[in-house]
Amino acid sequence: QVVHGDTLDVIPWKNRSRLNANEKVSSNSNEFEMFLSPNGNLSLLRKVDNVMLWNNGVTGPSTPPHFTEFQGDANLITRETGTNTRKWKSDKTGPGDGSVSYFMAVNTDESELGIYIGTVADYQELWVVPLTRDVSGGGGGPPPTPAPIVAPTPAPIPVAQPTQAPVVPPSKSPTKAPVVPPTPPTTLPEYDVLLRHDQEVQAGEIVSSASGQYRLTMKSEGIISVIHVPTG
Repeated sequence: QVVHGDTLDVIPWKNRSRLNANEKVSSNSNEFEMFLSPNGNLSLLRKVDNVMLWNNGVTGPSTPPHFTEFQGDANLITRETGTNTRKWKSDKTGPGDGSVSYFMAVNTDESELGIYIGTVADYQELWVVPLTRDVSGGGGGPPPTPAPIVAPTPAPIPVAQPTQAPVVPPSKSPTKAPVVPPTPPTTLPEYDVLLRHDQEVQAGEIVSSASGQYRLTMKSEGIISVIHVPTG
């Protein structure tokens, strides 16, 4: 069915061409961007706030890097460089003999990403996927800068109140005041510093605490993990 009147923002990714790792192509309005991560994750980003609207779900290793090809039959295929192993495909194809033209576009209401047959003025849907916000499991696109990790504020130190000796009534025989043991001083809890407030952690970096008993890592998806390293 031929569709007219929808507002499309064309992504000028040429048919019969490819995106290599870390390459990107922006839409005509410059509001959206297709980006390919080295791990093979192809993602559509909204550029103003770097929000991921869609991704192909590939989360393979970054070495060797991957590429995605927009084939002559309009099929999108993500492969591993070198081995040419296929990791993902859109699986919607049209004629590949050059008798029709294809283009990729985003609905400006951010509802769909699609590949279409024809022109913007007169086209037919071939492959269309719905768009969402912050797609989980994608890992594509440049990760947002993580917020700095702030060490917790120590609890206030309780102040010990002095203990008064009990009042003993006078007696004919002298009575010694009871010996009151001194109140032990309150000590601050010890902290094993893992990350300073002005320190940044990059993807793939490992940070160890001062004692070496804790390690902080950040994955390429922006996920931060803290693990305890047993001693002895």
